[in-house]
Amino acid sequence: MTDTDPIPLNLPHGWQTHWHHLTALPPDNDYPPDEVFFHFDEDLTYLTYQDYFIDAGFYGNYLSGRRGNFGLVVARGDFLGGSVLENFCTRDPQEVARRIAFYAQAIADGTIGGQDGIPFTAEDEMPDYSVYDQRRVQAACSRPKDTP
Repeated sequence: MTDTDPIPLNLPHGWQTHWHHLTALPPDNDYPPDEVFFHFDEDLTYLTYQDYFIDAGFYGNYLSGRRGNFGLVVARGDFLGGSVLENFCTRDPQEVARRIAFYAQAIADGTIGGQDGIPFTAEDEMPDYSVYDQRRVQAACSRPKDTP
């Protein structure tokens, strides 16, 4: 496996992979940005299990100084409404893969089944706590790229 191949997820039975393009390539890599920018888009991984979804992507402007972070949302419901169980961002794609594996297993075995998350509706557009809101991604992450 190379750093540009999708990271194997080994999901528990019952999960549906709609797409999965998350690679081990970190944002700070040795490739010219214009050769690898397509590995850093908002639609990297989307998985569903019953009424749960896991969505991972890269949020920011990679072609402008490799800025941005990987974002991960784990929620119950769909994009029109539900509850967010995890909203996480990092610059480490391996950490995203580890969290995907953790949540996929915990949801499949029922460990998380009764947990309440932060409720949202379509009108809320997942405000304040959303990795989908570009203005808040940097604030939500503990160490943005430009911070030493």
